[in-house]
Amino acid sequence: LQATYHGDANYGASTSASVAFTVTKSATTTVVTTLPAAPAVGDSLQATASVTATNPGSSQPSGSVSFALDRGVGNVQQLTPGSPSTATATILLTSAGTHAMVGTYSGDNLYATSTSQAATVVVAKGATVTTVTATPSTLTVGATESFTATVASARTIAGSSLTGTVTFLDHGATVLGKATVASNTATLSGITLSGSVNHSISAVYSGDGNW
Repeated sequence: LQATYHGDANYGASTSASVAFTVTKSATTTVVTTLPAAPAVGDSLQATASVTATNPGSSQPSGSVSFALDRGVGNVQQLTPGSPSTATATILLTSAGTHAMVGTYSGDNLYATSTSQAATVVVAKGATVTTVTATPSTLTVGATESFTATVASARTIAGSSLTGTVTFLDHGATVLGKATVASNTATLSGITLSGSVNHSISAVYSGDGNW
């Protein structure tokens, strides 16, 4: 920066020495909120970042926000300038437990980058549906039966498989046995049932870390 005096009838013109100064970008604050409030595995989490400038000028913060769940790979979304400027990401939840969502604003020519405080996301286990079939389907006195339970997640996640065990019950009370789930099925074989009474076979899935 320089100042120049143009002089007058008695005094000559002069120019000051240059003074260097640095203009820094205006500071920003980023806040992240999430919906739904009580998600489960298989749900899509909607994360919204709000970016505000400490000393806003004639324009609002622009650029992008990178959303990271548990410090994973960022989901980058463009800001919509406003007061505040906002960006929203949709992230599929694949594991149960307590997670942290963080948003990092990229900054632009006028506004500095900023990172939000972590928003806590508590993810419940996903729902499942269990069905059971018998082989053969018609009971023959003295013959052995096999029961197969198929366990399916209520929400499909690519590459996800269920683990755990299935307990097979007769009339909801008598335990016939347990079987381990593999490829989303569990089979209990070699069961001989009495032919003198009706039977009602059910299967109870134990659940696992995510389902």
